Amino acid sequence: MNKDDIEKLRRHMQDLEGQLVALKTSEKQYRRIFETARDGIIVLNYRTGRIMDVNTFLLFLLGFDREEMLGKRIWDIGFGVDREMSMRAFAVLKETGYIRYDNLPLRAKDGKRVDVEFVSNVYTVDADKVIQCNVRDISERVAAQQALAASETRCRELFNNMTSGVAVYRAVDDGADFVFVDMNRAGERISQVKVQEIVGRSISELFPSVPQLGLLDALRDVWQTGEPRRLLPSLYQDGRITQWVENFVFRLPAGEVVAIYDDVTDRKRLEEEILNVRKLESIATLAGGIAHDFNNLLAVILGNVSFVLEFIPPASSMAASLKRAERACNQARDLARQLITFSRGGTPVRKVLSLGDLLRDSVSFYLSGSDIAAEFHIADDLWPVEVDEDQIQQVIQNLTTNAKEAMPEGGRVTVAAENAVVTVRDGLPIPAGNYVLWSVTDEGVGIPEDVMGKIFDPFFSTKEMGQQRGMGMGLAICHSIIAKHDGYIQVRSSVGHGSTFTVYLPALAGET
Repeated sequence: MNKDDIEKLRRHMQDLEGQLVALKTSEKQYRRIFETARDGIIVLNYRTGRIMDVNTFLLFLLGFDREEMLGKRIWDIGFGVDREMSMRAFAVLKETGYIRYDNLPLRAKDGKRVDVEFVSNVYTVDADKVIQCNVRDISERVAAQQALAASETRCRELFNNMTSGVAVYRAVDDGADFVFVDMNRAGERISQVKVQEIVGRSISELFPSVPQLGLLDALRDVWQTGEPRRLLPSLYQDGRITQWVENFVFRLPAGEVVAIYDDVTDRKRLEEEILNVRKLESIATLAGGIAHDFNNLLAVILGNVSFVLEFIPPASSMAASLKRAERACNQARDLARQLITFSRGGTPVRKVLSLGDLLRDSVSFYLSGSDIAAEFHIADDLWPVEVDEDQIQQVIQNLTTNAKEAMPEGGRVTVAAENAVVTVRDGLPIPAGNYVLWSVTDEGVGIPEDVMGKIFDPFFSTKEMGQQRGMGMGLAICHSIIAKHDGYIQVRSSVGHGSTFTVYLPALAGET
């Protein structure tokens, strides 16, 4: 070997040493990256699937020692939740060179589930194929997603199970109108729509009377200012819906506007009932006082008229005049008695009875000789009631007479009676408990809406005046008598479709 060959050999050895140093440096860098990576890394033998290397993060993530993993196959170690799936995935990986799972559950050594993103690919090292598996811990992400899903489910359940209606709107045309984004089940019931039919459609199109309700202005104001608004109960009418509605409007952070609303029609009716009762009580107090004084004056007048009649010829013109005065005084006395009955309902002389026979006998008697037919729907097992028979008979008479006069051309009166259990949720101004519910329904002209609130007022009447009609005390006396029996009377009517008067009387449930 000459000097040149020795020099070439020396330079070659230097190059090899340099490459070795570079290789060691590169390996140190790779090992540093491999060991400090925040993802787990597993290197597999391409042919056997046995683990050739594994980094520290993967050992920490799954809780294994390095010796427990090296030389083993993934499906033998058992951190794959499904062994068969792991074996099939290895076969697919060898065939395609790449496989990915966005959410793969693994099992740690202590049995704890670990959700990971799992990516495997095949690459070549010195003409040999190896497999690298990158394992990213997504447990926190999955937990956050699950918490978000649970929160969404919880909110959706709250949304759909609220008793108040909830509608979500999106502004269009710079707040000129609002379209529906969502609505809960109570909203569907109150608004008489289906959410799938209204999403994307404008409130003005579906509910044309909204501007009169003030809701459209409220939605626009809240959308612009972000300040919540409460709307007092207002009457909504559009030919399809007639109801009193109360709204509370606020804006969501995303800019959508929400209206929480309730149908307060029953509450408004109850408030009107309470106001009417208080008004009647005030009028009754006044009427009772006047009636007592009036009755005393009539007694003096009648006494003197009767006394004078004893001393004049019966056939004289003066006697005729006095007789007319006596009849007028008797009519006035009857009116005074009605006023007294209205003012305090009389003093009920109660006894236990069944309303069934009383209703049949009384209604049939009061309709006899007329062109009105009676139809009865009375339960056989009616609970007994403890009432003043004469006073309840007067109520039946007044309601039957009212029904008869509503049908001057003839028709049918339907009388029904059944047992009823009243609860607080029924919204009636009587205590919860057992009642006998009975009703009188006619096929007459009905009662206009503007009259409904006055029909129980004394001296209010829509009938012509005269001796037999138009004094306006019949329904007022019914109201007073039923109130004194701790019951309740209400009316439902529609112009052109008749009226139904319904009475609740406390029952003696369980007795016969």
